[in-house]
Amino acid sequence: MANLQNLIPINEINKKKTSEERRRNASEAGKKSGEAKRQKKAIKETINLLLSMPVYNEKTKKQMKELGYEDDDLTNQTALVLAMYKKALSGDVNAFNTIADRSGETITQKIEKTEIPKIIDDIK
Repeated sequence: MANLQNLIPINEINKKKTSEERRRNASEAGKKSGEAKRQKKAIKETINLLLSMPVYNEKTKKQMKELGYEDDDLTNQTALVLAMYKKALSGDVNAFNTIADRSGETITQKIEKTEIPKIIDDIK
């Protein structure tokens, strides 16, 4: 188990390695970092593509049209926002907070400090 007594400072570890080993390790770390960044970018692009696609569920399309959405606005992103809105209306506080946060509103709660009266126990 790691504790302060058996931890070795990184510069002590690097002193024991040759410059070639340090260079090779740095190169590997850079390649892994680039790979992770590319993977995150691909996931983000896929999510954005899915959100921009038209809604496929006919029931959801019908509900959105009844609310006044135009055909161009019948996207998965709009459907998700609408679903979150419905949850907030039904009393889901997390949904409400998410909508408020995403719309740029900040919710602050004012807590007033009041003096608590001292209860005197005069019954003996």
